[in-house]
Amino acid sequence: MNFDAAVLMESCLEIVSKLSIINDTERDEIIKFRIENYDNLKHLHMKERVLLKIIDLCNSNEEKHKQTKKDIFEKIADLYEKESVENKEIMLKIINLEKVKHYHVKLNNNNKIQEINKKIMDLTPEISWSVIESKIPIKPMKIPGSNNTERVTNLAKMSFIPKKNEIKQQLVDNDKQFPIQALFTKKTFEKTKPSNEKSNIDSQLMRETIFYIQYMESLLSIYVEKLEKEGLITSHDYIGFIERFGVHDAASLKILNRGIERHFEGDFISSIHVLIPQIESTLRKILEVKGIPITQLKKQKEMIMIGLLNYTIGKCETEKIFDENVIHYLKVKFGDNEGINQRNDISHAFLSEITEFNHTNSIALIYIIMRLLVLIQK
Repeated sequence: MNFDAAVLMESCLEIVSKLSIINDTERDEIIKFRIENYDNLKHLHMKERVLLKIIDLCNSNEEKHKQTKKDIFEKIADLYEKESVENKEIMLKIINLEKVKHYHVKLNNNNKIQEINKKIMDLTPEISWSVIESKIPIKPMKIPGSNNTERVTNLAKMSFIPKKNEIKQQLVDNDKQFPIQALFTKKTFEKTKPSNEKSNIDSQLMRETIFYIQYMESLLSIYVEKLEKEGLITSHDYIGFIERFGVHDAASLKILNRGIERHFEGDFISSIHVLIPQIESTLRKILEVKGIPITQLKKQKEMIMIGLLNYTIGKCETEKIFDENVIHYLKVKFGDNEGINQRNDISHAFLSEITEFNHTNSIALIYIIMRLLVLIQK
């Protein structure tokens, strides 16, 4: 049958709605026709949309169309990979490569995922960040040191934590320069996850802080991963540094060691799940060492992360040990329901993308544990 692109673009929803009244042979013909003709469409996103509708048709008999579904995911991945090559703008290349990775995750193609991750990492330093609205200068940092111990110590002493007051001042300056834009960006910061608590952090400050956290943690990952792969930082170096402070007991050190070992094995699903609770544990142990009560006075029950961060007797107790930048970082990253709230995402399985379990998110956990320990020496 000779159908042009207009016929190919007939309502996919209508086809799906008729699935119950067409037989398997007719369905197979539709699948075959759409696969053979999707390339007549001009726009990449439209091709992707049509191919995904074919997946919907295949789902009616998954066993029969298992290979077809696999082929379609590979087709879409190939389309975006070709687009990434043709794009000259670095950011667009990365966006398309992220789409390529998304479909290879569906295919459980780990070798291809690692290949794409490397391409993205290689491109990241070339991004011109000057096009981004946020204008606080962030200098790329390299971790110095003539041996492993020095490198880990210097890493813990370096601040990959955004400065809260600089972000607030930048927002004030932006509001003056772009008053119309400010009217739209001051709306309540929204998350898709269910929550019965409102944030006590200004929505603009939250949005901007999240950007800086993600950017600075990406820099951290770029430099540290290279050192780890070359054996210039090992799991023993991290755990040796943590152990030196005498804050953690033997049981906690064993758990931390397990998480750090999984990090070096590239098993970031395990490392992140193990290390996330150790952020809260480290914070609690530091407060104990400093003689600050960590129980709610009325219930005599140990406080969770946000309670520890907000705990107040006159001035916030945690701010007597850490500066406001660290407290703000911990709230946005782990404690506030409207922030990144990685602790909540992991605990309640809100993360839907396996790609979130990566080196960047894993090394950030190891780093902040070491950073908290360094700051108690102030």
